Formats: sequence, structure tokens, C-alpha cells
Amino acid sequence: MKIAHRRPGFTVLEALAAVVLSAVVLAAVYRTLIVQQVSYREQRERIDSRQTTRTALNLLTTELREISATDGDLLSASEHELTFRALRKMGVVCDVVAGSALHVWQLGEPFEDGDSLLVFMDDDTLRMDDDRWIRGAISGTVSEVASPGADCTQWDAPGIVAALPAPGVAVAEVRKGAPVRAYRSLTYGLYEVDGSWVLGRQGVDGNLVALVGPLLGPEENGLRFRYYNGSGTAVTPSGPASLQTIERVEILVRGRSGGAGSAATVDSLVAQVHLRGNAWN
Repeated sequence: MKIAHRRPGFTVLEALAAVVLSAVVLAAVYRTLIVQQVSYREQRERIDSRQTTRTALNLLTTELREISATDGDLLSASEHELTFRALRKMGVVCDVVAGSALHVWQLGEPFEDGDSLLVFMDDDTLRMDDDRWIRGAISGTVSEVASPGADCTQWDAPGIVAALPAPGVAVAEVRKGAPVRAYRSLTYGLYEVDGSWVLGRQGVDGNLVALVGPLLGPEENGLRFRYYNGSGTAVTPSGPASLQTIERVEILVRGRSGGAGSAATVDSLVAQVHLRGNAWN
């Protein structure tokens, strides 16, 4: 009697079981990959919104720490927009030529014709209550070399410029060593650019520069300013007198990621900025 030997291979049931098991394993792997991809996308969106928020807040706080409301640096203020004098250039008076001009040693960015100036005045060096800043403007051609008659040999000659003082102020009243600063009027606010809300900046020319975004819109407080006086009372700016009482600015920034729909995430941050010099008043 012959014994039948089984041929090597799989039966239909074994092959079907292997296929089903492989499908289950592949489905589990695919599901794991999908979950990881969604988690990675959410994390990336979260990082994007957080970076947007922090960048916008750092930019604003850095600018506002340089200004003083009591000195008139705040020009206008509202919930979503702020205009102030931003100091951009610095110099030191190396000599004064009576009836002519101040000769200033530049520190960093050079002065240019048309720059608005703040010149420090110290009438009596033994007193503090007479110290003040006067406003002026460079209304002539700026020279990179001291003009004849200026004694600036102890300074770096290539860094010397000629700047005219404020109208009505005698040049001779300015002392050697007095600091000179140039400023620009800048407006920071929440603006819509190409369908997205961003932190933007405008100069006196009205040109808008988009800086950081996207942010939430004004109805969702993508950028909001609040103002307080020295006693912590909220101030609603309505003119120069109320602007000069502001000692603290609260900034709220709500950034969003670039994802569409439900993929977008939102990050919010609040900072308090105490304006320069107000604590002394």
C-alpha cells in the first residue's frame, strides 16, 4: 500500500490566513504613520505660531523700551496702532562753531540730510533740573569731514558730520560732548496684507512694511495695546496731555500658523513695557 506524501506549499486556508494577517499588520503600520504625520504637522504648526508671536512681541517691546511718553515720544495711540518717535542714530558733539553748525561724531549709522534731531542741552553742569532735549533737523548737506573752524582733531575725522540745530536755539548753548540723536516717526499696527493680518510698520511716507505674520484679525485681538498711568489706571489716549501720562503699555499678540482651516494653531502672549524715564517723574 502506497502512502501519499503531501506536496510542499500552502493550502488555500493557510494562504488566506497569511494574507489577512499581513493586511492587519500593514493597517497597523499605516495607522501609526498617519498618527505620527498628524502629530508632526500639529507640532510644526504650534512651533510656527509660537515663533510668530514671540518675534512680534520682541520687536515691539524692544522699540517701546526706547521711548519716553513724558518727553513727547508717543505721538498717537489706539487699541491696534501706535505711533512714536523711534530713535535710530546717535552722535556726540565734538565742537560748536557759533553762527554755523554743530559738528557731531557719528556712532554707527550716519546722519543724513532731513533727519529729525534731539540735542541735549545742559545749561548748568552742576544742576539737573535745567537739563533738556531740544528738537532740530539737519537742513543742509551733511559733510563727512569737519568744516573749517571746527576743532575735532581728537575725534575720528571720517565720523564727523555737520548738523544744524533747532530753529531759535543758539548753537553756542550746546556744549561739547552733548549727545545728539536722530529719530523717525514710525507707526506699528495690525494690517491686512494679501488676505492675511500681519504686524506692519509705516513711516511718514506712508509705505507699509509687513514685518511678522500671520496674526489673528482685529476682531480676535491679533494685536492689542492697552495703556496705563503710574497708578495703574487705564488710560484712553485722546491727545498730547493724556499721551504724556502713559507709563506702561500692555501688548497682546496672538499669532497663528500658516496652516489652513483646522490645521492652523494659535499662540498668545502678553508683555508689559514700562516706558523709559517715566519712573523719574
